[in-house]
Amino acid sequence: MRILLISSEIPQTTLAGGLLLHRLLKYVERGDLVVIGEAARPDSELLDCPYHAPRLPWRRLERSRFNKLHRTLRTVDAVPLLPVAEADGLLAGFRPDVVVTVMQFATWYESARAYAQAKGLPLVTIVHDVNEAFDRVYPWARSLQRRADGRFYRFAKRRLCVSPEMEERCFREYGVHGDVMYPNRDEDLTPRPIEENLELRTPGRLTVGYVGTLGYGYGDQLVRWTSALEACGARLVVYGHVSSSPAGERLRSAQSVEMRGFAPAPEAWRNVKRDCDIVVLPYRNPMDPWDRELYSYHFPSKLTEYLALGMPVLVAGPEEATGVRWAKANPDAAIAVTDSSPEAFGRQLARLSRDGGLRRRLAAGAVDAAAKCFDPSRIRRQFFAALQEAAGQ
Repeated sequence: MRILLISSEIPQTTLAGGLLLHRLLKYVERGDLVVIGEAARPDSELLDCPYHAPRLPWRRLERSRFNKLHRTLRTVDAVPLLPVAEADGLLAGFRPDVVVTVMQFATWYESARAYAQAKGLPLVTIVHDVNEAFDRVYPWARSLQRRADGRFYRFAKRRLCVSPEMEERCFREYGVHGDVMYPNRDEDLTPRPIEENLELRTPGRLTVGYVGTLGYGYGDQLVRWTSALEACGARLVVYGHVSSSPAGERLRSAQSVEMRGFAPAPEAWRNVKRDCDIVVLPYRNPMDPWDRELYSYHFPSKLTEYLALGMPVLVAGPEEATGVRWAKANPDAAIAVTDSSPEAFGRQLARLSRDGGLRRRLAAGAVDAAAKCFDPSRIRRQFFAALQEAAGQ
C-alpha cells in the first residue's frame, strides 16, 4: 500500500505530534511513503522516504501577525491550497493508494482533501486536538470554520480520534462517527523492575519526574507546586526543551527543581527510571477557556508512556481533563488529584514518599494498564487496518 501524507505535522522525532507519526509510519517499506508538509526540524530523525516542503505563499502568513486574517480568509475559500499539479510534480510518478493527514491547520488538511478528491483517492484523517483552539479566526467566521471543518471531516473515509471524548465531540459537531485511536508510545519502552519502587532513589527524599513541554499550562502548574515540594522535602526533575517562558525561568530559580534539558525520548525515559520515584502529569488548575478546549478532548501522549515505565503515576488537574478522567477510572494504575490547592498535591507526595508498598502497587497497576489500554503494536495495527479498509485492500 502506497501512502501520501499531506499534513502540517510530519514524521520527525523532536516534536510530539511528529513523533507519533514517526512511530506509526516507521515500518512502511521503502518506496511506499511520500511526505508533503512543513519543513523538518534539523535536529530530528526522519524516515527513509522523500520529504517535500513546498514554497507556498501562505506558509509565511501562518507565522505572521496576519495569521488570524489568513485563517479567516481560508474559511471562505479565499486562500489557495497546494495545487494538485504541484503535488503531482513533487510525487515524481509516485501513485498513492491513500492520502493521510492530521486535522491541524486547515490549509494543510484542506490541501490533502483537495488532492484526494481530485484523484479519486480515499482520505484518512487523524484528529489529535480541537483545531479551532489553534487555528484561530475572527469571531464572525467561527460558524464558517465549523461548517468547513464538517465538510472535511465527513469527506474523510476514516477518522481516527485521539480519545473517546474527541470522537464524541466530532460526532456532535459534524454528524458522523469516527474511531478512537489512542496515541502510540515507543514500542521499545520497557518498565523498570517493579520491586525497585519499594525504596526511594534518594533515601528520605521523594524525587518527582516530569518529561515534556512547559507549554499548554503544564509549566505554570509545576511552578504552583514548588511550595508543596519544598514543604515535604521533595525534588522535581524536569526533562525537556529549555524554555525562556516565565514558567521556565521560575522553575530554574526554585531550590526544589532541577532542570535537565532536552534528551531524545529513549535517553529521557532511561534517566527517569534510574533517577526518579514517581512521574507527574500537571494540568493547569483552575483552567482558562483555552485550556478547557484543549484538556477536555485531547489525550496526553506522555500518559501512555508514563504508564509503561513501571513507576507510580500522579495525574493532577481539573475534572474535565481527559488524563484526569482516565486516572479516576483506573485508580489501580494512577492517582488522580482534582483539588487545585498545592496542599492537596503535597499530601499525595507525602503519602507516596512514606509508603513503598503503595508505590509498588501503583507501578504494577500502571504496567498492566499500559499493556491492556495502550499497547503500541495494537494501535499501529489499528492504524494500518484503517488505511487498508479505506483503500479497499
